[in-house]
Amino acid sequence: MTDNLELWHRYGTTDPRHTKEVSYGRKFTAIDGYYQIMRATEAFGPFGTGWGWTSDEEVVVAVDQTGKAHTFAKVKLSLWYYLKEKGNGVSSAGPVIAMNMLLSKAGVPDEEAFKKATTDALTKALSYLGFSADVFMGKFDDVRYVADMKKKFEKADQEQAAKLPDDAAVAVSSIKAAVSVASLTNIWNNMKDSYEKLTPAQQSYVRLQFSMRKQALEAPSASV
Repeated sequence: MTDNLELWHRYGTTDPRHTKEVSYGRKFTAIDGYYQIMRATEAFGPFGTGWGWTSDEEVVVAVDQTGKAHTFAKVKLSLWYYLKEKGNGVSSAGPVIAMNMLLSKAGVPDEEAFKKATTDALTKALSYLGFSADVFMGKFDDVRYVADMKKKFEKADQEQAAKLPDDAAVAVSSIKAAVSVASLTNIWNNMKDSYEKLTPAQQSYVRLQFSMRKQALEAPSASV
């Protein structure tokens, strides 16, 4: 019997280390875009081959009650993907529409407005398939649930780390100690052979360590 909730069961829980609380008129939990991309890749295969999206972009101007105009970057995104167990047919989700302010209050253009809108639309489209369903179901409003998820994912990481072959374990230690994005990328490129010998679960763990370190190094306040 087909389990229609298989993706929900596998990807419906979210690692709190890849979320942050955002206040934008209201408080909500935002999910790191590259974490979502990594999980979609784990589920469907490489981006552009196993999954991807098509999108249309436009600039929208809305006038509020005071007569002031507000400019938005609007993205209409449709997700496509292949389910290996379903054969070679392509499936889709969407379209999903997301918008982001194109101009600041001072009238300065946001160069990443369309990128942000695309990430929001992608995250929403993936949620329809069950990815990070717990966030969208409001479970991250419960601090006890978030604490339980943190323990769950940290325990899973520890279990995978303990099973790593010596060469992969050394590479992961180097990833965690990398002092620049350039050195991090170099480490990643040099561990290709050992990475390909890992189990899917171990590969996910290694990708997670790379993603977390890259995110930390790219943060404005990053300290090494």
